Amino acid sequence: MVETLAFAVFLICACFGPLLAWGYFGAPATFPASSLALAVAVLWLAGAGARSRWKSGLLFVFVTIMLVLNSALTESYYLSGTGFAESFFYHLRVDLAFAGLAEHFGLIALALLLLAGALVAFGFATRRPGRPAVLPMIATAAALCLWSPLLGIGAYLGDAVAYARPGGIAAWALEPFGHPALVQAPSPESVRSAGAVRLGRPMNLVLLYGESLEQSYLDNPGFSALTANLRAVRDRSLHFSDVSPGFSSDWTIAGLVATQCGYPLIDDPLVNAVLSRPLTGARPALPNAVCLGDVLAANGYHVVYVGGADTRFAGKRDFLRRHGFHEVLGTPEIAAYLGRHPEVDPDPALGPWGYHDQTTLKVAMHRFQRLSADGRPFALIALTLDTHHPNGLPSPDCRVDGEDSMRNAIRCTAEGFAAFIAAIRAGPYSAGTLIGVLSDHLAHRTSQTPRLPPRGERRLTFFVNAPHLAAGRITNSGTVFDVAATIVDLLDGGAHVLGAGQSLLRGPGLLHQFGVNTRQKQYFLSPAMSTRLRELDRDPMRQGVR
Repeated sequence: MVETLAFAVFLICACFGPLLAWGYFGAPATFPASSLALAVAVLWLAGAGARSRWKSGLLFVFVTIMLVLNSALTESYYLSGTGFAESFFYHLRVDLAFAGLAEHFGLIALALLLLAGALVAFGFATRRPGRPAVLPMIATAAALCLWSPLLGIGAYLGDAVAYARPGGIAAWALEPFGHPALVQAPSPESVRSAGAVRLGRPMNLVLLYGESLEQSYLDNPGFSALTANLRAVRDRSLHFSDVSPGFSSDWTIAGLVATQCGYPLIDDPLVNAVLSRPLTGARPALPNAVCLGDVLAANGYHVVYVGGADTRFAGKRDFLRRHGFHEVLGTPEIAAYLGRHPEVDPDPALGPWGYHDQTTLKVAMHRFQRLSADGRPFALIALTLDTHHPNGLPSPDCRVDGEDSMRNAIRCTAEGFAAFIAAIRAGPYSAGTLIGVLSDHLAHRTSQTPRLPPRGERRLTFFVNAPHLAAGRITNSGTVFDVAATIVDLLDGGAHVLGAGQSLLRGPGLLHQFGVNTRQKQYFLSPAMSTRLRELDRDPMRQGVR
């Protein structure tokens, strides 16, 4: 009786997370099904024969790993609605401590409770092993091969090995069936020196990154009442309406790298550890690449970043400082800034991820006014966080309209952007300021996901507003990698290739011209491009950090 009850408790604890992911977080049914099959097989194996202490210990270690990976995959689906992907493994770093973990404590506590319950139940369910049998071993091996977490890790490792060893068998396995070569498209001859780009129009630049604030939120009728103010600004701007996501750019730091440098953030913490050193967070991404911040700094701009989250998380601070940014203001720096200038926001709003948008935009506006008054060309890049998945974190001063926090966050961030732009346009520094609005990546899993189009039809937000620019819609197809080159062109820098991107003012983006937009993964993991990226990720050619 005790063994039967323990058997049932173990199966419930082992499969609860996968069932939760399937029922609520968008996981396929194969996740709970494969987890159940493996749990049953392991119980069968554990009860199949007499065991020494070390064999029992190995079984408990195996079961612990199985349960931890089930919980990890459940968390991945909770966060993004997808399984193990580049973003999940990239964030396995010590600086994860600076992320907004507070909103995940409930899920973490549940995972620990299920782990403890499953291990206790496993001990009771398998305390009387029977006669040895080969069949349980075969069943366990077969179930393991079909287990969703293992398949996800295997797919990731295959990509990582292909990147680290572009001529090896892993790269060959990425070939489309029936094609003799991986991808024959050339590597772009991108800018190798920031000083090679001269900006003929030294306008001040303001870039507003909206966390997950994709174009669907502006175009879809289900959100029209939420984003009407920002959509009206977009309609008076130069709007790039067909900007697709890019490979390995679907999280915040990766979106920053893609839009600033024109390259994907391929940084493999398991296979490519020698190059990426993920546990220290001491190296910036692509230190030898020429990025937008480098070009601006080389042209005499004072480059400033303001973001509500802690920039130590995910290596954001190291990346920005390496690539031309003179000031990097994240959570601790904003706190110090407000200490020196309490009039900017007498009642700053701090949430689990950092400062809410209401405070971030106030600090950004204050820096804009100070920088404008100095008379020196500058670039101000601001990144909001209130629309962060999965639940949204609306600012305390956000007008509540219904109970859905994500919809409130979308509305308040859109209104905040519109008001920010309106304040600049109504002020004395409007004529000399170019303002861009873009999303760092597509929205991940939220309560609003059912209202969004299929992922393949969704596009990133990207529009630019300036007094000298006529309103209009640019329909040239591009990717996130074309953003930096387009901004350089708007500043009269010419038609330079930055990374794997070029100006959308002059035609389709680079990957569309190469014909590899639908095969970005194969392209960037091909020998030529992965070799280029690894060169850019080696020890910096220039010593020191700006």
